[in-house]
Amino acid sequence: MNKDKYIDSFGYFCTIIVTIVGIGIFSYPREVSDLVAGDSWLVALISAGITYLFVRFILKAMEKNEYKPINIVLRRNLGTIIGSFIMLLMALSNIVIISLGMRAFIEVIKMYLLQNTPTEFLVAITILCGVYLVRSGLIANIKFNEVAFWIMFIPMVFMLIFAAFQSDFTNNLPLFNSKPISYIRAILVSNFVYGGAEIIYLLVPNLKDKKGAVKTGFRALAFIGIFYAVTIILCIGVFTSDVMGNIIWPTITMMKVVDVPGTFVERWYGIVLALWIVFYFTTFSNGFTFSAHMLKDSIKLFDIRISSMLIVPFIYLIAMYPTNIAELYYVIDMVSPVFYAINLIFVPIVIFATGKIGRAKGVDR
Repeated sequence: MNKDKYIDSFGYFCTIIVTIVGIGIFSYPREVSDLVAGDSWLVALISAGITYLFVRFILKAMEKNEYKPINIVLRRNLGTIIGSFIMLLMALSNIVIISLGMRAFIEVIKMYLLQNTPTEFLVAITILCGVYLVRSGLIANIKFNEVAFWIMFIPMVFMLIFAAFQSDFTNNLPLFNSKPISYIRAILVSNFVYGGAEIIYLLVPNLKDKKGAVKTGFRALAFIGIFYAVTIILCIGVFTSDVMGNIIWPTITMMKVVDVPGTFVERWYGIVLALWIVFYFTTFSNGFTFSAHMLKDSIKLFDIRISSMLIVPFIYLIAMYPTNIAELYYVIDMVSPVFYAINLIFVPIVIFATGKIGRAKGVDR
């Protein structure tokens, strides 16, 4: 559709943010503080900077290929067979990640909101809602992201303010008290929480202001880095890094224990958690949309509605594979580095290196 080719900078900004910030924020403070304690906020900012460098390289590679859609670039530069295989690999990697992420999200919902609801039912409902949004097209996703951005971050700002008044910021001290190898491991763990930036492959060819893509990408990742850093500082301030090591989802637990002055809103953490469902859904739906587009283009389907339905059973089966939370996070830790490297390192290197070849051919297959 022609209207899909008109994404403004704000839609681009919001989509990057809500795609990256998802279920990772639930456990992220614990995972990083286990390694570097009070320096976790610094690791979050460094990882945001590293991800920005990857994003900038992706944008440079796309510029070298005249901002053509990724399916055209891969087929033109590498040939139909290899190009289609790489697109299929990109689709499969995202399918696995969003499936495991959805299972983690469902476990959070079961623990705090819907304790007696079967996991299978919640997974099925989430998938069906995602299918509905994906079938509506890219522009519908972008508009939903713009609305969800405000719906989620306004309440979260209030929650963080209330938490700040009840935090002991000295819990984040002393700084630089960990071994160098711990910082390296923490940065590696932290980088995977920024997965989802590959959505720009889908956005940039349809972006109005392509020259401003780098600057807007920087603002989006700076926003995410600061949000992560503030959340980590407050979690450690409320619990201490030692206590937080025993909490599965410290961010949500912080929402629960923070006392809202004057009972401003009864059961405030429940309201924030309910709104967080919308925020997670944007992560899922954007990843789902990316996978559906990659699958459609890799096997030359005519409609994204067909590819989205083909993906559904795989999402369900992968999401239901882990038998418990420990196994779930073990699988996530095993596969995330590989899929992160495929989408943010391997693919941009390939399309950058073959950019001149593709332009020399001058044919869009």
